[in-house]
Amino acid sequence: MMMTQSNNKRIVKNTLFLYIRMFLMMGISLYTSRIILATLGVTDYGIYNVVGGVVTMLGFLTGAMSSATQRFLLVKLGINDVEGLRTTFHSALLIHFIIAFIVLFLAETIGLWFLNVQMNIPVTRMEAANWAYQATVISFAFSLFIVPYNASVIAHERMGAFAYIGIFDAVAKLAIAYLLLVIGYDHLIVYSILLLLVGIISNLLYIIYARTHFTECTMNFSLDKEYFKSIMNFAGWNLIGNLAYVVKSQGINILINIFCGPAINAARGIGFQVNQAVTSFVTNFQMALNPQITKSHAQGDMDYLNELIFRGTLYSFYLMLFLSMPILVNTHFILSIWLVEVPQYSVEFVQLAIILSLCDTLYRPLLTAHLATGKIKNLQIIVGVVNLLNLPVSYFLLKMGFNVLCTMWVAIAISLITLLLRIFCYCSIEVFPVLNFVKQVLLRVLLVSLFAIFSTFILQFMHSDGWSYFFLSSFYCVVCITIITYVIGLDKRTKDFLKKKIRVIMYHE
Repeated sequence: MMMTQSNNKRIVKNTLFLYIRMFLMMGISLYTSRIILATLGVTDYGIYNVVGGVVTMLGFLTGAMSSATQRFLLVKLGINDVEGLRTTFHSALLIHFIIAFIVLFLAETIGLWFLNVQMNIPVTRMEAANWAYQATVISFAFSLFIVPYNASVIAHERMGAFAYIGIFDAVAKLAIAYLLLVIGYDHLIVYSILLLLVGIISNLLYIIYARTHFTECTMNFSLDKEYFKSIMNFAGWNLIGNLAYVVKSQGINILINIFCGPAINAARGIGFQVNQAVTSFVTNFQMALNPQITKSHAQGDMDYLNELIFRGTLYSFYLMLFLSMPILVNTHFILSIWLVEVPQYSVEFVQLAIILSLCDTLYRPLLTAHLATGKIKNLQIIVGVVNLLNLPVSYFLLKMGFNVLCTMWVAIAISLITLLLRIFCYCSIEVFPVLNFVKQVLLRVLLVSLFAIFSTFILQFMHSDGWSYFFLSSFYCVVCITIITYVIGLDKRTKDFLKKKIRVIMYHE
């Protein structure tokens, strides 16, 4: 019992740290973006966005290795294997050093050629673009090297340090935004160099903290063949999924640059930044849900596992819909208040990015359950290959002369297709009530979405704008979504539970 209470307190404390970090970083980030866009201008903002994309195309290596490192560190911590923990960390440190060297080599050869030959960048801004590229390459390589230290901080559940360093990073970037207002030299070059310095300092803080608090975090480049093989095997299949995700995001960003130029990259970057602010709430909810899913699978409690998948999917979608509807209705007004200059297509990118995230929420609890089984080969191959289709299909449509927004519609369609494939892959290894999932989750989500869209039609007759319309329409959306979700989206047991809680609150029963 004491252990359970201790774990619960730790979970609550860590969640609190994460939400404080999220709120502060989100607010600072959104405000910083406004200043940076106004200072750099649409073209330079788009150049930096797409130049960073060239480097982070290699980010699929980071994601796969980071999750593998965290997993093996957690296993050794769980069984209190101090020597194994130290060996795992040292092996991971050497692996990441080698990967960082490979990334530097690829970035300074293929990446540099691609930037100067294939990218659609004005000739007058090519020198500044190269400065931005080099700064991003160095920052990215350094961040690769400190992944084991970062993983140790998370594995030891020191979310306080994780939050403080993240907040420092956000505040430092806000300071950079104001420095650009008083520095007369090329803003894109200065911005890139200052971001590099902040990135190095933030990463050094992780190293200092980890080496100070954790005995395994010493600078020792030793390699244990057994640990090396285990880590690489675990990360191997994850590479496919991570590669597909990077292609889906940064690959499309580069494709848009080639066809449309950096101004559209700026619009897309704004769209996904607004979307990230909304999805962060759902992400934190799912972070709390995921351990329960994994634990219930390990215990063989399939009824509870399926209930978590069902309810986790429903509640994630409803939370996302609840937060996003006021933004979808007032996108233009929000951007006009937030930004000094609103790039073309920004409104549409924000709206389509949110719709894409709504679709993605439908598979995340199911994905966690699938990963808990450890049998991810077929999932990563099938879903990864289909996700990779984002790039060739988008290229074909842009080549045919379709609007740049077709890239978002392709991503939405493929997200829905992969949802069905994920269900199929999961059913091939576990007993899962597919029909019940379709009726109790997917059908409810569809009906709630349709009624939510229909309910907003009345707003078309309100010929108004400004703050009064924003507050009135947002209140209307929140009330409508709440009513629709309660009437259509919840089952009888959940409704009875809510009624009981409301009764307790109102009448102190």
